[in-house]
Amino acid sequence: MPRFLEFCKKQSVIGNVSEPGKKECMKINEKLVRALAFKNMKIAAAESCTGGAPASAIVDISGASSVLEYSAVTYSDRMKSVLLGVEEKLIAEKTAVSSEVAAKMAQGIRRISGADIGISTTGYAGPGGSDIGLVY
Repeated sequence: MPRFLEFCKKQSVIGNVSEPGKKECMKINEKLVRALAFKNMKIAAAESCTGGAPASAIVDISGASSVLEYSAVTYSDRMKSVLLGVEEKLIAEKTAVSSEVAAKMAQGIRRISGADIGISTTGYAGPGGSDIGLVY
């Protein structure tokens, strides 16, 4: 399993949060949806190696429709360029799995969706190679 997905599974609960009369564990995705809804903000996701997992984690939460504006799985370099506007030259120079490409993907999804926040994932999911689990 890629390191990023392992991390997400281990960190899906971030601790106890005090609420009137009880303590409950709040998952990261629940906190995200609540915070975005409270601030009346929209988020959009451009994903590659995660294949829709972050967007899926958001839509698992009640109220997600008020915060998730758009999601795209741009697995191929071509779609990163065509849809998100990541320059082919940047991908060739830095590779698709780089912080520079991840930043451009997030900027691109924010631009095309009009969301307040753009997030992205790009990485090596495997099955071969030495950098399996490397994710930006």
